[in-house]
Amino acid sequence: MDYRPIMSTLGYVLSPDRQRVLMVHRVARDDDEQLGKFNGLGGHMEPAEDIAACMIREI
Repeated sequence: MDYRPIMSTLGYVLSPDRQRVLMVHRVARDDDEQLGKFNGLGGHMEPAEDIAACMIREI
């Protein structure tokens, strides 16, 4: 079986005073394994996309 890594990003957006964090609350799909949990922002990278471009697109 071939191993093919999936490149993705995960980041956190802090408020200017660094007291608050922008996060995602996963509540959209009942079949989501992470239902009800909070996470940072991010996602899978597109082919030939760099990390910074991926984070900008995802945010």
